[in-house]
Amino acid sequence: MKATIIITLSILFFITSCSSNIREGNEITESELSYIKELGLLDEDESIVLFDSQSSFEISGNFFTDRRMACYWQNNKPNEDHATFAYYEDIDSLTFVDRISDISYASYIEVYVNNSSRFKVYIDADSTKSYNFYNKSKAQWSIVNE
Repeated sequence: MKATIIITLSILFFITSCSSNIREGNEITESELSYIKELGLLDEDESIVLFDSQSSFEISGNFFTDRRMACYWQNNKPNEDHATFAYYEDIDSLTFVDRISDISYASYIEVYVNNSSRFKVYIDADSTKSYNFYNKSKAQWSIVNE
C-alpha cells in the first residue's frame, strides 16, 4: 500500500513537473499585461507573442513580442531582481541551449545584444515546445532585421 502511494505521487510529480507554462499572447490577462508594462517591458501598442514562467507570473517571466525579447525575475531580493530586454534591431544574434536532459535546468535562448551585453530568456518545456518558442522568436527577430 505504502509503495503504491509513493509510486503514484512520484508519477504525479513527474507529470506536473514536465508540464509547460508557455502561453500565447492572447492568453495573458489585462492585469498581467499591466504588471509587465509597470516593469517597463511592454509598450501600449506592443503585443506579446509567447510567454513562459518558471514560477508565479509576478516572480518570473520570459517572453518575446512583436518588437523585443524580454525577461524578468522579481523576488524582492534587490541583488537578484532584474527586468531586461532588447529590441530586435539591437540584437546581434540568438542561440538556443537545450537543457531538457538536465532535470533541474530550463532550456534558454541566449540573446546577444549589439552593445556586447547578453541575457537569457528561459523556456521550461519539453524539447519540441522549447524549439518552437525559439524558432518563433528567431522568425520574429528576422522579420525586423531583413
